[in-house]
Amino acid sequence: MIAALAPAGARKDLSMNKPITVVAVALALVAGAVWNNALEKTASVSSCSSKGSSCLMPEACAAAAKPVAQKPAAKEQIKLVAYYFHGNFRCVSCRKIEEWTGKAISEGFAKEIRSGRVQWRPVNVEVKGNEHYMKDYKLYTKSVVLSETKNGKEARWKNLDKVWTLLGDEAAFKKYVRDEVSAYLKGK
Repeated sequence: MIAALAPAGARKDLSMNKPITVVAVALALVAGAVWNNALEKTASVSSCSSKGSSCLMPEACAAAAKPVAQKPAAKEQIKLVAYYFHGNFRCVSCRKIEEWTGKAISEGFAKEIRSGRVQWRPVNVEVKGNEHYMKDYKLYTKSVVLSETKNGKEARWKNLDKVWTLLGDEAAFKKYVRDEVSAYLKGK
């Protein structure tokens, strides 16, 4: 066996006058001693599940034999972002929509805002990098959009198109926004 480990072209005999043979014999003896020592350690460790066999790492066997506590499933991260999309030019009605929507959300969902579950974001779609919102949400005018994300990916969205028709009644406007946000938070 030792002669078989010698490099090609080396003499394949066990005579002690060849340096390669001496090195090979020495390596075989050391490897045998290490193996025997490992077997003795395995036999002396009572917790090793493969006691008496060829286990080289009894501590690992003991650890592997213990039940592993499973981590609870990660809670799904759900967030709701209420956007108000506007352009550079903003009329009185546009400013009123932004103001009343912001108040409805901050007054009705303070706890959810503090926890990060609900966010309020006015966005100028004419700023470079924000143009995609026009296509993403099929916008044609200034709009309030609710966007729900689950684990960082948008799951659903809704354009609150009644904000324009409720501009004459602040209480009805805020109730509409709060009702829509509440419905979204409940998964409706």
